[in-house]
Amino acid sequence: MSRPFVASQTNRIDAKGRVSVPASIRNLITASGAQSFYAMKSLKDPCLEAFTAERMAAIHRQIAELTITTDQRRALQQAYFGGSFEISMDPEGRISLPEALASFAGINGQVHFVGAGSRFEMWNPAAHAERDEAWRAEAARLSEQLPDPDFMPPSVLP
Repeated sequence: MSRPFVASQTNRIDAKGRVSVPASIRNLITASGAQSFYAMKSLKDPCLEAFTAERMAAIHRQIAELTITTDQRRALQQAYFGGSFEISMDPEGRISLPEALASFAGINGQVHFVGAGSRFEMWNPAAHAERDEAWRAEAARLSEQLPDPDFMPPSVLP
């Protein structure tokens, strides 16, 4: 994936249990010809984390290269691969979330999609709103450590 997942959008789940994936996310997924992505229960928050097939392959390589015990590797493999679902989009870009994932994230009625760089997240809108203010405050504090964009090397600029 050459471009990061960006933007946030809340979409309603229809009567058939489908929700439209925002175009900004859908376009990055389909750029390589894919019509699906992988989703798993977040290990850190009450949300779902979603990855392209390319990103899942990179995660697989990273786990394989870690210098950890067999039990530690197995824990990561179970969380990332055993707990993941391949989610297919229909021709209109709609998905149906497996009940196990929707239940974990408290998703019903609406899905709040959040771009997060190499992945995107799917949240219950209220749960995301509860955390957003604290995250923004922390990001504001941390942003002071970022170099001035005028002095970034051209290879870092978009």
